[in-house]
Amino acid sequence: MKYTKPPLRIEDQINLLVKRGMVIPDPQRAARYLSHISYFRLRGYWIPFENDDKGKDHHFKDGTTFDNVLNLYLFDRKFRLLILEAIERVEISFRAHFANELGVAYGSHFLGYFLKLISPGTSWPQRMKLLITQFQGIRPAAMGFQENWKNLSLWHKNR
Repeated sequence: MKYTKPPLRIEDQINLLVKRGMVIPDPQRAARYLSHISYFRLRGYWIPFENDDKGKDHHFKDGTTFDNVLNLYLFDRKFRLLILEAIERVEISFRAHFANELGVAYGSHFLGYFLKLISPGTSWPQRMKLLITQFQGIRPAAMGFQENWKNLSLWHKNR
C-alpha cells in the first residue's frame, strides 16, 4: 500500500486543524508546539475530541481548542514521568533486596552461580564476556561499570 498523503508544512497543519474545527487562538504558539512535539505525536491526543464519525473526516467537536489537546498531552507526559519514577523506585528496591538476600545466602559473586542454577547450560556469561571483548576500546566506566567491576561484590555492582 502506497502512502499518498503529501507532507504538510506546520502552517498548513494549523490551517487543516482549523478547517476541521479546532479553535487555535494563538497560531504561533501552536506552531511552536507542533514543531517540537509534532502533528502525529499530538494526533493521538486529539482523537477523543473528534466527532463520532468513525474517523472518516476527522472534524472536531464544537469548542475543541488546541489547549484541550495540549493539556491532555502534558497530563499524559507528567503522568508517564510519575509512573516511571514509581517503577524506578520498585526496580531499585527489588535490586537491593535481590542483592542483599542472595548475597548473604550464596556469597558476593553469586550471579554466575545463580544463573547456572536457574538456567543450566545458559550462554549468558559467555555472551557477556564476548560483548565486553568485542568492545575492548570502551572503558568499563563508560558502560556503567566501575573499572574494577570484575572484583566487586554484587552489592557494589548494584549501585
